[in-house]
Amino acid sequence: MSALRRAFTRSNLGQIPTYAALSIVAVVNLFAFYWAVLTAFKESADILTVPPVLFTANLTLANFQSLFVESRFDLAFLNSLTQVSLGVPGILFFGSMGGFIFAKFRFRGKELLFKGLLATMIVPFVVLMIPMVLLSGKLHLINNIPGLVVPFLVSPYAIYMMRQFIETIPNDLLDAARIDGASNWQVYRRVILPLSGSALSTLGIFFFLWHWNSFLWPYLVLYEPTTWTLPIAAAKYTTQFYTEYGSSLAAAVLMTAPLALIFIIFQRGIVKGIALTGMK
Repeated sequence: MSALRRAFTRSNLGQIPTYAALSIVAVVNLFAFYWAVLTAFKESADILTVPPVLFTANLTLANFQSLFVESRFDLAFLNSLTQVSLGVPGILFFGSMGGFIFAKFRFRGKELLFKGLLATMIVPFVVLMIPMVLLSGKLHLINNIPGLVVPFLVSPYAIYMMRQFIETIPNDLLDAARIDGASNWQVYRRVILPLSGSALSTLGIFFFLWHWNSFLWPYLVLYEPTTWTLPIAAAKYTTQFYTEYGSSLAAAVLMTAPLALIFIIFQRGIVKGIALTGMK
Protein backbone atom coordinates (compact mmCIF):
# COMPACT_ATOMS: atom_id res chain seq x y z
CA MET A 1 0.00 0.00 0.00
CA SER A 2 2.81 2.39 0.88
CA ALA A 3 4.54 1.65 -2.45
CA LEU A 4 1.34 2.48 -4.33
CA ARG A 5 0.96 5.69 -2.32
CA ARG A 6 4.53 6.74 -3.15
CA ALA A 7 4.03 5.98 -6.85
CA PHE A 8 0.79 7.96 -6.86
CA THR A 9 2.49 10.89 -5.12
CA ARG A 10 5.38 10.89 -7.61
CA SER A 11 2.89 10.81 -10.48
CA ASN A 12 1.01 13.82 -9.08
CA LEU A 13 4.22 15.77 -8.48
CA GLY A 14 5.31 15.13 -12.06
CA GLN A 15 2.08 16.71 -13.35
CA ILE A 16 2.46 19.94 -11.37
CA PRO A 17 4.47 21.78 -14.10
CA THR A 18 1.88 20.78 -16.71
CA TYR A 19 -1.04 22.01 -14.60
CA ALA A 20 0.83 25.19 -13.72
CA ALA A 21 1.49 25.98 -17.40
CA LEU A 22 -2.14 25.25 -18.33
CA SER A 23 -3.35 27.45 -15.47
CA ILE A 24 -1.20 30.36 -16.67
CA VAL A 25 -2.52 30.01 -20.23
CA ALA A 26 -6.11 29.84 -18.94
CA VAL A 27 -5.67 32.96 -16.80
CA VAL A 28 -4.16 34.92 -19.71
CA ASN A 29 -7.01 33.96 -22.05
CA LEU A 30 -9.71 34.67 -19.47
CA PHE A 31 -8.18 38.06 -18.70
CA ALA A 32 -8.14 38.95 -22.40
CA PHE A 33 -11.83 38.05 -22.67
CA TYR A 34 -12.62 40.01 -19.49
CA TRP A 35 -10.75 43.04 -20.84
CA ALA A 36 -12.66 42.91 -24.14
CA VAL A 37 -16.03 42.72 -22.36
CA LEU A 38 -15.11 45.51 -19.95
CA THR A 39 -13.89 47.79 -22.74
CA ALA A 40 -17.10 47.20 -24.69
CA PHE A 41 -19.02 48.79 -21.80
CA LYS A 42 -16.56 51.64 -21.16
CA GLU A 43 -17.02 55.24 -22.14
CA SER A 44 -14.70 56.54 -24.84
CA ALA A 45 -12.72 58.66 -22.37
CA ASP A 46 -11.94 55.63 -20.18
CA ILE A 47 -10.79 53.26 -22.93
CA LEU A 48 -7.40 54.88 -23.63
CA THR A 49 -6.71 55.97 -20.06
CA VAL A 50 -3.12 55.46 -18.89
CA PRO A 51 -2.67 53.56 -16.64
CA PRO A 52 -5.56 51.36 -17.80
CA VAL A 53 -8.62 51.03 -15.60
CA LEU A 54 -9.12 47.40 -14.60
CA PHE A 55 -12.36 48.03 -12.72
CA THR A 56 -14.83 50.83 -13.29
CA ALA A 57 -18.35 51.77 -12.32
CA ASN A 58 -18.84 54.09 -15.28
CA LEU A 59 -20.39 51.52 -17.59
CA THR A 60 -22.48 52.43 -20.62
CA LEU A 61 -24.45 50.79 -23.40
CA ALA A 62 -23.61 53.51 -25.90
CA ASN A 63 -21.21 51.28 -27.84
CA PHE A 64 -23.89 48.62 -28.31
CA GLN A 65 -26.53 51.20 -29.18
CA SER A 66 -24.34 52.59 -31.97
CA LEU A 67 -24.05 49.09 -33.45
CA PHE A 68 -27.79 48.59 -33.79
CA VAL A 69 -28.92 52.16 -34.43
CA GLU A 70 -26.18 53.54 -36.70
CA SER A 71 -24.78 50.36 -38.33
CA ARG A 72 -27.83 48.03 -38.34
CA PHE A 73 -25.81 45.28 -36.68
CA ASP A 74 -29.06 43.35 -36.32
CA LEU A 75 -29.13 42.77 -40.09
CA ALA A 76 -25.56 41.48 -40.02
CA PHE A 77 -26.46 39.17 -37.13
CA LEU A 78 -29.47 37.85 -39.06
CA ASN A 79 -27.36 37.32 -42.19
CA SER A 80 -24.73 35.36 -40.25
CA LEU A 81 -27.43 33.31 -38.54
CA THR A 82 -28.98 32.51 -41.93
CA GLN A 83 -25.57 31.58 -43.30
CA VAL A 84 -24.85 29.02 -40.58
CA SER A 85 -28.45 27.74 -40.56
CA LEU A 86 -28.18 26.83 -44.24
CA GLY A 87 -24.50 26.01 -44.52
CA VAL A 88 -23.94 23.72 -41.54
CA PRO A 89 -26.82 21.26 -42.22
CA GLY A 90 -25.79 21.13 -45.88
CA ILE A 91 -22.19 20.29 -45.01
CA LEU A 92 -23.32 17.65 -42.53
CA PHE A 93 -25.64 16.06 -45.09
CA PHE A 94 -23.12 15.83 -47.92
CA GLY A 95 -20.28 14.99 -45.53
CA SER A 96 -22.15 12.11 -43.90
CA MET A 97 -23.44 10.88 -47.26
CA GLY A 98 -19.95 10.94 -48.78
CA GLY A 99 -18.45 9.32 -45.69
CA PHE A 100 -21.05 6.54 -45.85
CA ILE A 101 -20.25 5.86 -49.50
CA PHE A 102 -16.48 5.78 -49.03
CA ALA A 103 -16.72 3.71 -45.83
CA LYS A 104 -19.29 1.05 -46.70
CA PHE A 105 -19.47 0.76 -50.51
CA ARG A 106 -17.08 -0.99 -52.86
CA PHE A 107 -16.55 0.33 -56.36
CA ARG A 108 -13.71 0.61 -58.81
CA GLY A 109 -11.36 3.52 -58.18
CA LYS A 110 -12.70 4.25 -54.71
CA GLU A 111 -9.32 4.63 -53.04
CA LEU A 112 -7.93 6.72 -55.88
CA LEU A 113 -10.98 8.99 -55.78
CA PHE A 114 -10.72 9.32 -52.01
CA LYS A 115 -7.03 10.22 -52.17
CA GLY A 116 -7.79 12.78 -54.86
CA LEU A 117 -10.47 14.26 -52.61
CA LEU A 118 -7.99 14.52 -49.74
CA ALA A 119 -5.42 16.11 -52.06
CA THR A 120 -7.78 19.05 -52.61
CA MET A 121 -7.40 19.92 -48.92
CA ILE A 122 -3.80 21.07 -49.45
CA VAL A 123 -4.69 23.53 -52.22
CA PRO A 124 -4.47 27.10 -50.78
CA PHE A 125 -7.68 29.09 -50.90
CA VAL A 126 -5.93 32.00 -52.64
CA VAL A 127 -5.40 29.71 -55.65
CA LEU A 128 -9.13 28.95 -55.88
CA MET A 129 -10.35 32.41 -54.92
CA ILE A 130 -10.50 34.09 -58.35
CA PRO A 131 -12.02 31.07 -60.21
CA MET A 132 -14.63 30.71 -57.46
CA VAL A 133 -15.61 34.38 -57.68
CA LEU A 134 -15.91 34.18 -61.47
CA LEU A 135 -17.96 30.98 -61.28
CA SER A 136 -20.18 32.45 -58.56
CA GLY A 137 -20.85 35.43 -60.80
CA LYS A 138 -21.93 33.13 -63.65
CA LEU A 139 -24.28 31.29 -61.27
CA HIS A 140 -25.71 34.53 -59.81
CA LEU A 141 -24.26 33.79 -56.39
CA ILE A 142 -22.85 37.27 -55.80
CA ASN A 143 -24.21 39.59 -53.10
CA ASN A 144 -26.61 37.05 -51.59
CA ILE A 145 -26.62 34.44 -48.83
CA PRO A 146 -26.63 31.41 -51.20
CA GLY A 147 -23.29 32.69 -52.49
CA LEU A 148 -21.86 32.17 -49.01
CA VAL A 149 -23.26 28.65 -48.66
CA VAL A 150 -23.38 26.83 -51.99
CA PRO A 151 -19.64 26.90 -52.87
CA PHE A 152 -18.79 25.18 -49.57
CA LEU A 153 -21.54 22.58 -49.23
CA VAL A 154 -19.16 19.72 -50.10
CA SER A 155 -16.24 19.67 -47.69
CA PRO A 156 -13.39 17.14 -48.13
CA TYR A 157 -12.64 17.42 -44.42
CA ALA A 158 -16.22 16.58 -43.48
CA ILE A 159 -16.24 13.57 -45.83
CA TYR A 160 -12.91 12.37 -44.43
CA MET A 161 -13.99 12.71 -40.81
CA MET A 162 -17.32 10.98 -41.37
CA ARG A 163 -15.68 8.20 -43.34
CA GLN A 164 -13.29 7.55 -40.44
CA PHE A 165 -16.17 7.39 -37.99
CA ILE A 166 -18.58 5.35 -40.10
CA GLU A 167 -15.90 2.72 -40.67
CA THR A 168 -16.19 1.90 -36.96
CA ILE A 169 -19.89 1.00 -37.33
CA PRO A 170 -20.20 -2.82 -37.66
CA ASN A 171 -21.26 -4.07 -41.08
CA ASP A 172 -23.56 -6.55 -39.36
CA LEU A 173 -25.94 -3.72 -38.47
CA LEU A 174 -26.14 -2.64 -42.10
CA ASP A 175 -26.62 -6.23 -43.29
CA ALA A 176 -29.41 -6.78 -40.78
CA ALA A 177 -31.21 -3.66 -42.02
CA ARG A 178 -30.87 -4.80 -45.64
CA ILE A 179 -32.21 -8.24 -44.75
CA ASP A 180 -35.27 -6.50 -43.31
CA GLY A 181 -35.77 -4.84 -46.70
CA ALA A 182 -34.14 -1.46 -46.08
CA SER A 183 -32.77 0.39 -49.09
CA ASN A 184 -29.41 2.15 -49.04
CA TRP A 185 -31.16 5.43 -48.30
CA GLN A 186 -33.04 3.87 -45.38
CA VAL A 187 -29.82 2.34 -44.06
CA TYR A 188 -28.22 5.77 -44.20
CA ARG A 189 -31.15 7.52 -42.54
CA ARG A 190 -32.12 4.93 -39.92
CA VAL A 191 -28.77 3.31 -39.07
CA ILE A 192 -25.85 5.52 -40.04
CA LEU A 193 -27.20 8.91 -38.95
CA PRO A 194 -28.48 7.82 -35.49
CA LEU A 195 -25.14 6.13 -34.72
CA SER A 196 -23.09 9.11 -35.94
CA GLY A 197 -24.49 11.68 -33.57
CA SER A 198 -21.20 12.44 -31.79
CA ALA A 199 -19.25 12.87 -35.02
CA LEU A 200 -22.01 15.00 -36.56
CA SER A 201 -22.20 17.24 -33.49
CA THR A 202 -18.44 17.75 -33.58
CA LEU A 203 -18.49 18.61 -37.28
CA GLY A 204 -21.46 20.88 -36.72
CA ILE A 205 -19.56 22.87 -34.09
CA PHE A 206 -16.44 23.13 -36.24
CA PHE A 207 -18.30 24.36 -39.31
CA PHE A 208 -20.53 26.63 -37.27
CA LEU A 209 -17.38 28.35 -36.05
CA TRP A 210 -15.96 28.43 -39.57
CA HIS A 211 -19.06 29.97 -41.14
CA TRP A 212 -19.64 32.35 -38.25
CA ASN A 213 -16.08 33.72 -38.34
CA SER A 214 -15.49 33.65 -42.11
CA PHE A 215 -14.39 37.00 -43.44
CA LEU A 216 -12.47 36.75 -46.73
CA TRP A 217 -15.10 35.00 -48.85
CA PRO A 218 -18.03 37.16 -47.64
CA TYR A 219 -15.85 40.22 -48.21
CA LEU A 220 -15.33 39.15 -51.82
CA VAL A 221 -18.94 38.38 -52.74
CA LEU A 222 -20.98 40.79 -50.58
CA TYR A 223 -20.84 44.47 -51.50
CA GLU A 224 -24.11 45.90 -50.18
CA PRO A 225 -24.26 46.77 -46.43
CA THR A 226 -27.66 45.06 -46.10
CA THR A 227 -26.06 41.72 -47.02
CA TRP A 228 -22.98 41.98 -44.80
CA THR A 229 -22.28 39.32 -42.20
CA LEU A 230 -20.96 39.97 -38.68
CA PRO A 231 -17.20 39.88 -39.43
CA ILE A 232 -17.58 42.42 -42.25
CA ALA A 233 -19.84 44.69 -40.20
CA ALA A 234 -17.40 44.56 -37.28
CA ALA A 235 -14.42 45.32 -39.51
CA LYS A 236 -15.82 48.72 -40.51
CA TYR A 237 -14.88 50.05 -37.06
CA THR A 238 -11.20 49.38 -37.69
CA THR A 239 -9.49 51.30 -40.48
CA GLN A 240 -5.93 52.19 -41.42
CA PHE A 241 -6.16 55.58 -39.70
CA TYR A 242 -8.68 55.20 -36.90
CA THR A 243 -10.17 52.52 -34.67
CA GLU A 244 -13.35 52.87 -32.63
CA TYR A 245 -12.27 50.62 -29.80
CA GLY A 246 -15.55 50.69 -27.91
CA SER A 247 -17.78 49.82 -30.86
CA SER A 248 -15.22 47.37 -32.27
CA LEU A 249 -15.00 45.40 -29.02
CA ALA A 250 -18.77 45.58 -28.54
CA ALA A 251 -19.12 43.93 -31.94
CA ALA A 252 -16.49 41.34 -30.98
CA VAL A 253 -18.36 40.53 -27.77
CA LEU A 254 -21.63 40.05 -29.65
CA MET A 255 -19.88 37.78 -32.13
CA THR A 256 -18.13 35.74 -29.43
CA ALA A 257 -21.02 35.28 -27.00
CA PRO A 258 -22.95 32.71 -29.12
CA LEU A 259 -19.73 30.76 -29.78
CA ALA A 260 -18.85 30.60 -26.09
CA LEU A 261 -22.38 29.51 -25.20
CA ILE A 262 -22.40 26.76 -27.82
CA PHE A 263 -19.01 25.46 -26.73
CA ILE A 264 -20.04 25.39 -23.06
CA ILE A 265 -23.18 23.43 -23.91
CA PHE A 266 -21.63 20.96 -26.35
CA GLN A 267 -18.03 20.67 -25.12
CA ARG A 268 -18.49 17.08 -23.93
CA GLY A 269 -19.88 16.04 -27.32
CA ILE A 270 -16.96 17.72 -29.09
CA VAL A 271 -14.36 15.84 -27.07
CA LYS A 272 -16.25 12.56 -27.45
CA GLY A 273 -16.63 13.01 -31.19
CA ILE A 274 -12.93 13.71 -31.71
CA ALA A 275 -11.97 10.69 -29.61
CA LEU A 276 -14.35 8.28 -31.34
CA THR A 277 -13.45 9.51 -34.84
CA GLY A 278 -9.88 8.29 -34.45
CA MET A 279 -10.85 4.82 -33.22
CA LYS A 280 -10.56 1.76 -35.44
